[in-house]
Amino acid sequence: MRYPDGVAMPKDSKTGATKLTHAPLVEAILEVHWTGGKIETGVDPSYDRLIGDLYRALEKEYPAYERLPTAAISSEMLESLPNRPRIVQYRFRSEKDKWPLVQLGNGIATLNLTEGYSWDEFKPKTERLIKALHSAQPDNEKKVEKLMLRYINSYPFNFETKNAFEFVRKELGITFELKEEMLNYHSKKRKTLAIDLRTTEEFEELNANFHLRVYRGKIKEKDSIVWEIVIESSKKPELSIKQVKEIM
Repeated sequence: MRYPDGVAMPKDSKTGATKLTHAPLVEAILEVHWTGGKIETGVDPSYDRLIGDLYRALEKEYPAYERLPTAAISSEMLESLPNRPRIVQYRFRSEKDKWPLVQLGNGIATLNLTEGYSWDEFKPKTERLIKALHSAQPDNEKKVEKLMLRYINSYPFNFETKNAFEFVRKELGITFELKEEMLNYHSKKRKTLAIDLRTTEEFEELNANFHLRVYRGKIKEKDSIVWEIVIESSKKPELSIKQVKEIM
């Protein structure tokens, strides 16, 4: 949540990085999408080798290996699916059932961090993942199709007794107004049962799109207002994994 003007935000005692005492962040995710030799299908023909190569490159940091049920979907089956979805099939964790973690699928890798997030900690992890992707298979034919940074935030909220629009306006700085005259015409006794607002903004200078969505959801089995912030490349960067590694 926002801190009042003049109030210092807390710092991590070890790193000095800014941290919120009651941070609303649920999860921070970096996604890297790439294409392989079969550009027209988006399928990476060297994917089967990459699974083992990437695990070995990340084993010291993410030793807990998981094969997800989606691993049963073969590359041939993926090619036949409409729009060739990116599906994660393997997971490498720092410890069993713990975060942070790395996920891998054909043409996709993600880095997921939950509690204790700070950019000073997250950024080096993203750099090490990109470096590992390159060192696992230094294949210059791989072209990065999309880079995406996603933040999922939430705040427990009682929709029965509180005004969701007031919360969104005061705490998130988003104004969305329903004319009272229109609502009162139908009923003077009402409450907001759900909310789902979204917008997409183009950042031309960065070749990136900014997505914001605010909605009612359940986090840890509690009714919550959830807001997702996504920044993604709006044009195919056409960079190799090696070039992305050098940039980062």
